[in-house]
This record gives sequence, C-alpha cells and structure tokens, in this order.
Amino acid sequence: MGTLFSPPLTSLLNCRSSDRLGRHWQTGARGTGGAVSAAGGFGLLGMVCESPHNIEARIAVVRAMTDRPFGVNLIPTGTDPALLDAELDACLDAHVAAMCFWEVRADLIARAKAAVARVLYQAGSLDEALAAEQAGADAIIAQGVEAGGHVKGRIGSMSLLPEVVSRVRVSVVASGGIANGAGLAVALVLGASGVHCGMVFLVADESYAHEYHKQRIVDAHGGETVRTDIYAITRWPAGSPARVLRNSVTDEVRDHPLGNDPYALLGETVASDAQGPIVKYETVSLLRGASSDLEKMALFAGESSALLVEARVPAREIVETMVREAGRALDRVQRMRGNAQSWVRNVTCPSYQRRRPRPPSIHRSVPETDSPDSVPLAPPLPLARPHRSACASYRGPRQRTRAPPNTASAFRPPIPLPTDTQCAMHRHASCRPHRSRGRSAFRAAR
Repeated sequence: MGTLFSPPLTSLLNCRSSDRLGRHWQTGARGTGGAVSAAGGFGLLGMVCESPHNIEARIAVVRAMTDRPFGVNLIPTGTDPALLDAELDACLDAHVAAMCFWEVRADLIARAKAAVARVLYQAGSLDEALAAEQAGADAIIAQGVEAGGHVKGRIGSMSLLPEVVSRVRVSVVASGGIANGAGLAVALVLGASGVHCGMVFLVADESYAHEYHKQRIVDAHGGETVRTDIYAITRWPAGSPARVLRNSVTDEVRDHPLGNDPYALLGETVASDAQGPIVKYETVSLLRGASSDLEKMALFAGESSALLVEARVPAREIVETMVREAGRALDRVQRMRGNAQSWVRNVTCPSYQRRRPRPPSIHRSVPETDSPDSVPLAPPLPLARPHRSACASYRGPRQRTRAPPNTASAFRPPIPLPTDTQCAMHRHASCRPHRSRGRSAFRAAR
C-alpha cells in the first residue's frame, strides 16, 4: 500500500513505514513498548529511578518480542546523579536506538549522541524546545497540558504544536490529547511529524497496568481528570504536576490542586504490590498484582480518556486502527479542500459570473439613513449579458452547406443568414423559435 506521508521521523528512528505508517510514531505504556515497535511504531520504555539491572531485564524482554528499534525514557529530575549515570550506561551498553529525556542536559545529550543514539526531548514550552534543539536534540516532543501522567506543558497542544513547529528545524512530535486517528490527522495537519501516545496503550492487552486502572479509563467521561501535584512522593520533587483520574485524594485538594507538598503530609499505606507497600501520595503506577485500596492510588490518564471505549485491545490493532482512521480523516479534508477550491474558483471566475448573474433586486442600493448604525450597501454591479449557452433552446452553432450538382465530395462554405433574421439577443439562428423564420428567409434570399 505504500506510505501515507513523507517519512522524516521514520527515517530518523529507523522504524518501519509500510502499511501506511509513514510519519507515524507512538510510544507505548509499560509492557507495550515492544508490541508497538513490532506493529511498526516506535516504543519507549519508561524508566524512572530504576536500577540498571531492571533496565537491562526490560530491554531483554523487548528484544525477545521484536527486532525493531525502540528507546528508553529517563527522568533526570528527582533521580540521584549516580543512579542516573548508571541508568544511562546500561541503556547505551545495550545499544538502544534512542534516548528520551525530560529536562535539557547537554552532557547527557552528548553522551547519548557519542554512542550513536538518537536523542528525543519532551518540551512543554517554546523556550524548552529551542534550548533542546540548541543542545543537540534530534526531535522535540511538544507536550500539551492535556497529556496524562506528569505534565510539562501549560498550554494546549493546538496552540503549542504549531508554535514549536514554526520555530525549530528538527522533527516535532505531538503529545497530549491524542487517542484516535482524528487526533493523529490533526497533529499532522498542524505540522507534526508524528504523535506520542501513552494512555492509548496503557489499556492495551499487553500492558502491565492493573485491570482496575484500565476500566477506570474506559469508563471515564470528559472532565474527569485533574492536574495536581499531590502525587510526588519517592520519585518526583514537590511541585511536579501530574494528570490523574479524579478520586478521593484529589477531592481533598479540590480547592488547591497545585502548590502542595506531599512530603510534608502524613502518608498512610494504601496498597501493596510485588515491590512492597505503596504509600498515599506516591507516584507508583498501578500494576498487575497490586491489592488493597486501589482507588486512592495515582491513576494516570489524559483528557482524551473519554475517547477510549474498549480495553484489552492488542497494540497492533490500536496502531492499525489509528492509522486507518487518520487516512480517512485526511481524505475528508482533501475532499473539502477540493470543494472549497472549486467554489472559490467558480465565484471568482468572470465566466461564472456571466453565466449566473445576480438578480437585479440584490444590486439595488439602500439609501443611507440618519441612524448611526446604518451601513450603506455597496454600489450596484452592472448586469452582464447572459451567455448564449444559457438559452434553453440553444443547441450549438448550425452550419448550412450545399454541395454543387454531381459533386458529392465538394465543400462549400456556409452561407451566412441575413442579420435581420438572427436572434436579437444571442446573434445566432439556432434558437428554436427562430429556425423556421431563418429557413424561410434563407429560401427567399436564394
């Protein structure tokens, strides 16, 4: 079927562009990175304060699923410098295709590029995008405020994306509020080279997320997410906003969702998983095997959660559906563009105005009044004489020839009819009301 778009980003990340996946890039939630890469996208593994051993194990699991390239996302913010260096060394020793960072660190970018790894940077403003480009980033992820999880953006994607695209020279990826093919199409129209999705794959069949978290996302309606900084314990500094589904914890800070210090609050144990107990206000993702009071945990979700109506769908099906829907949406835009161009061409074409003159009543000017609110109309436009093809009885020009006797192949030019027998309006003798009159005049002339 070929590619649907030119592939600047797929060439950069070396991900497959067949099956209409050109210029389409997505990142998977935990457990779906390998499935997304196998489907033709580009998966990212989120490694926040993870040990090098866990990172190596996760990379081995993905490589057992697919031989396609993928990347790793590291968060320097809140990570011990020694642990961050060990994390980066583990990723580069494993020869991952790309590294994604949360904040601009020229030293980290230089180390990644020295190991022949592409560098992606997640920006929430134009200033951050420009700083990342200057530091050497190969692509910018423009994250809008609609995104789920920890959010850097403070304005919507519809405003941030075209602003970043117009100012940077590298590829730009749209993030935040994209959950179907229509969102992918909008991002491409606004100039993005691809999209960055997380919540869409969090509900996928391959995701490690807890079934309670998946069902809450599917059941959510518009406006059920909250951007708050109440969840930050263990892995993030105070004042790190995140978008989560509303629950009893967010209701406690309904009047002040931002400006909280969860480290100063008494955190009780609300759940537990294979890693141990989970404290209230902790940013641990709700994974399979967790138990106890799951409602109080951080249920990360974006504003587009209302668009998801089904969980436990394979990641490959999600990718293919999004690309197929985006193709249909862009086809509709192309048809609308063609119709608009045809309409503009017709209404501005002089021949169209001659064929379809406006009624005289439209061109009557209204006299000005003394009211200050009255606005005089434009002067009347001259009425053009209608084209002869507008006559219902017109059947095209008629040519009368008469061959001389005994010369069947000879040709004689048509004999023009007298002027007084022609149609007064159209200046031709082909109008049905004047044909008989024209023939009689012709015979009289002969």
